[in-house]
Amino acid sequence: FFVYFIALATLQAERDAPGASITTFGDAVWWAIVTLATVGYGDVYPITPIGRIYAVMLMVGGVAIVGTASALVISYITERIGKLRHK
Repeated sequence: FFVYFIALATLQAERDAPGASITTFGDAVWWAIVTLATVGYGDVYPITPIGRIYAVMLMVGGVAIVGTASALVISYITERIGKLRHK
């Protein structure tokens, strides 16, 4: 929902801006997923100030989402290894 919301908000901010590369919902979702995955091809990007604010929000949220998911996986693995050592 986070990526979807940011994609829609960025599309709303960018679609009518002169020179914008995010002009369709597909462009917005592509940009949001690529940004969240920290790939950042540079083919589409926000040019308006509010679009860039949404981009920063997406980047911070992406770090939080990836960090939390990684921590959960590592915690699970560590717990399983700890149980195996005690047996």
